[in-house]
Amino acid sequence: MTNYIDTIFVDGEQKQFVIGQKGQIFFRLYIVYLDKKSLNTFNSSYGNVLDYKQVQILPQSFHTIFFLRESLKKENFVLLYITESYCKAVCVKNGFYSGFDTINLGIASLKQMYKDNGVVQYWYQEYQTIESNPLAKSLVVDTIEFYADLLAKWLHEK
Repeated sequence: MTNYIDTIFVDGEQKQFVIGQKGQIFFRLYIVYLDKKSLNTFNSSYGNVLDYKQVQILPQSFHTIFFLRESLKKENFVLLYITESYCKAVCVKNGFYSGFDTINLGIASLKQMYKDNGVVQYWYQEYQTIESNPLAKSLVVDTIEFYADLLAKWLHEK
């Protein structure tokens, strides 16, 4: 288990550290728990990772969420990951993880849609090549729109 502190305010003024501060202190404390199965997986590959003080294990989206929260100036948003085999939506409410969902709509699904529509040869083609062939352009656009519609419907449901 590890922890992380951010959003530190002392008497309404933002501070970088909470240690040594006096007054009315407000901060967020994040506690990240590592389950036994994940810890055993790390340990089987790297030895006892908790013995190394310089090793800090955090979820892949941990710092991304902090960056987005500061950049967007929003506490509530959904972070979408599209991997080769699935899509994952990480829901963030009030600056904290509130849940996540996954669906089998990764890049492999889009590539399969290209195959099903007979345009797989355009998968790695440059935009200009596709643009120069009106039929191919139409099929590629239809395929991508279908994929995007499926993804948007899923996100809307969640």
